Amino acid sequence: MGIKIEYFKEGIMRKLILGLLCLSLSPVFADSFLGLLDGSESPDKVTESANNKCLRYKTITVVTQKDEDAPGDQILIKTGDDASCSWDNAAGWETDSGEASYFLGKWKNLIFIDRGTGADGRDVLIFDLDSKHQVFAANYSEPLEISSKKLTYWQGANILATKDNCDEFEDAEKSGLTPQIQKLMSVDLTTATPVALGSKKMRCKLTQ
Repeated sequence: MGIKIEYFKEGIMRKLILGLLCLSLSPVFADSFLGLLDGSESPDKVTESANNKCLRYKTITVVTQKDEDAPGDQILIKTGDDASCSWDNAAGWETDSGEASYFLGKWKNLIFIDRGTGADGRDVLIFDLDSKHQVFAANYSEPLEISSKKLTYWQGANILATKDNCDEFEDAEKSGLTPQIQKLMSVDLTTATPVALGSKKMRCKLTQ
């Protein structure tokens, strides 16, 4: 009886150890609490000051600093997780994402940047780490997230919002907001050239 109990305990311990190993090998994903794109990779370490942020991943280090002449951040990508957190253009490459840009996250060899000054009419940009070039850009409405190797978001459809197809149409008249019919979009992030595809899912959203 004692031998059977010992075998049983050893079996449980083996399962626990294997479970912990699987967890340690699984990728860790970011969420909105980190201020990053849901479903993107979580950085190993983040340091932040008043005008600067440094995010260390396993293969790159991302350094951002407030743009002195315009809203948003300047974004510098350095190779290696042990790169300096100082702003040094010669030690990396700066994304040419324009004004009002903010680092949004990393997924495999892709960098995501959010651009815009208001709640609506924002853009998501995707840069390829290998080519160091922008490979995708689109206007989006939240929620914006990565799931099942795809980036999903909502985007305005070429359909006029009316009382018949928008439940919030009357609220729009009271609030002064604009009702917009939107469709759910998805982008396959595993392709060399990401392309947005529309779905049959629609919604009506009040926009500024």
